[in-house]
Amino acid sequence: MKDKEHLLLTTLLIEVGFLAPDAAAAVMAKSVTVYADLLRCGIETLAVFFAWLTMRKINRAGAGRQYDYGL
Repeated sequence: MKDKEHLLLTTLLIEVGFLAPDAAAAVMAKSVTVYADLLRCGIETLAVFFAWLTMRKINRAGAGRQYDYGL
């Protein structure tokens, strides 16, 4: 499980790295299409962030505690 958390963290850092050039391109191009691409990239980054938080919470629960996965 620690490997998955580490992989998600690495993916999150890469996604954040892709946000900066997308934001710069959107500002310089002043194009709705490029802004839409920036929004898509931001949503993907947010999804990876939530996946990382979930995996982190599962890993921090430990062997003695039970994690509630939902219904």
